Amino acid sequence: MKRIELIEDLDYSLEGIDFQHDSKLGKELEDELTNFRKYSVLTKAIIENSKIAEVIKNYTGMNVVVSTEEGDNAYVYVPDLDKNNVMSGWRANYYANVDSEALFKEQHFIDGTVNLTTGMVSGDFSKIIISICIGEDLLCKHSKMTVAEAAAILMHEIGHALVYFEMLGRLTKSNYILSEGVKRLMNANTKEQKILILEDIEETTGVKIPEKEQLVIKQKSQSAYRVIILSTLVKQSEQELNLNVYDARAFEQLADNFVSRHGYGKPLATGLNKLYKMYGDKAYLKPGVHIFYTIIRSVLFILHVVEQVLTLGPALAAVLLSMEILVVFLVAGNPMNADYDPIKMRITKIKLQINAALKDKSLSREQKQVYVDSHTEIEGLLDQMYNNKGIYEIVWEYVIPAGRKSKKVINLHETMENLLNNDLFKSAVELELQTK
Repeated sequence: MKRIELIEDLDYSLEGIDFQHDSKLGKELEDELTNFRKYSVLTKAIIENSKIAEVIKNYTGMNVVVSTEEGDNAYVYVPDLDKNNVMSGWRANYYANVDSEALFKEQHFIDGTVNLTTGMVSGDFSKIIISICIGEDLLCKHSKMTVAEAAAILMHEIGHALVYFEMLGRLTKSNYILSEGVKRLMNANTKEQKILILEDIEETTGVKIPEKEQLVIKQKSQSAYRVIILSTLVKQSEQELNLNVYDARAFEQLADNFVSRHGYGKPLATGLNKLYKMYGDKAYLKPGVHIFYTIIRSVLFILHVVEQVLTLGPALAAVLLSMEILVVFLVAGNPMNADYDPIKMRITKIKLQINAALKDKSLSREQKQVYVDSHTEIEGLLDQMYNNKGIYEIVWEYVIPAGRKSKKVINLHETMENLLNNDLFKSAVELELQTK
């Protein structure tokens, strides 16, 4: 049995933590990372002698072990508390609930708290060891990243862990409400009593259960009630989040959100811009150049087909070609279900978080100016990017039914996000700064 508390208990949006203007977490991480710029190689002793883990503990409550490796990668091993946590995604195949089993040896429940106001965890969530690894090319003196950009990337990994705990708390709380509500439903004797219980579940979860009267008349089993109510909960969560929490991209989007709400949206955007540009992402190719490369690849593919026809004969070549195409689509899957948004969309979402921050009327003039300047710089980055797509993506978006459906949902989410946090908030604050 698990006992987990989520501060702001009835808030079902995964909007994230409150904005931490002038984030002490970010500033103290920068102080520690500045010390690394003296070294060409970071030894284990250098890392252990730093106060990075202590800083993270002070401002998030999480028990983190930091290590480094060659290169510019960064990743986190989120806790192995519940392999069915929706934030685990494909990683669930590697989990075995080891961390929760260790806690259950000491007690019969997990008592953890996630505070969305401060962005801190406590209780058993502070006992779990979380491993974060960050590449030396992001930290050492030869790094192309600024210290603030390196701090933002590290905070992204911290955000993964917080989101994992947050979702674990939400789902456990939902399970308790659902379990208790269904027990009461099965013990109720009249239709009126059952409807009152369903209304109580609605009030407690914030979820609107459709056709309650028909539900209590037709359904007689506990499992039927569980499936119907839980399905309603899932659907409403998707609508409120402006993203699907069961989607592969959610884990990355929410980690970016954590960084932005700590005021490090701009360095995260500029750091990601450097990484994606360094690896030659197609967003940085001028449309003409991208089209030229696409044509060259298409010509090479046609020559490959011709070679197969001449070598194997038309019938065998057609079979082999069909198998190759099928394998590509089966292995690669829907490109809209990738772990990350395209870089231009990803940075746009960071910009929208700055717009959201500017809604706070209590911001000082200096804070408003920092956000406006960050917004302007991010817009400059976006102006350098293009919405280039490969043939594979185009086929999925316009030909494959699952791809068309995914694209339609993504477009709807983007539209809603832009409406909620549009650039008018930045323009209004900019005008205010100019007139005073």
